[in-house]
Amino acid sequence: MVCGPEDLVPYLEGILNNLGTFDRDFELPKVTQAIRHSSDHWPFFMRGIPVAHFRDVPADPIDLLYSHTTGDTVDKVAPKGLKDSALILALTLLNVADADEFPINQLPIEVIDSILEENGLAETLRMAKRYRRVGPG
Repeated sequence: MVCGPEDLVPYLEGILNNLGTFDRDFELPKVTQAIRHSSDHWPFFMRGIPVAHFRDVPADPIDLLYSHTTGDTVDKVAPKGLKDSALILALTLLNVADADEFPINQLPIEVIDSILEENGLAETLRMAKRYRRVGPG
């Protein structure tokens, strides 16, 4: 899931489409885009840093019950899914690291602010006291 900027979507799609095939129980991830303010990527997004995170789509019901709780323990992990996810992520990161340049630029803070206003998130974040600017990105 790409949270910003939009140019990151086709970039990651290109990488994933060129990974090839390997032993796995599921398809390669699809790149989606959404702004989610309830994830570890959020502080980076707020600084305009290109961010994306891997997640199950649709969400695994077990994740909905246990994710980020004291019940979020290793016994809930599917070993094959963990192995496949780690492989896909490692190959994706290898492609990013091996590129001559990273073609996606950091977004200016003003653009981030506009995105939040346009998507109706700015006011929600202000009310939750989660919309703080701490200086330039």
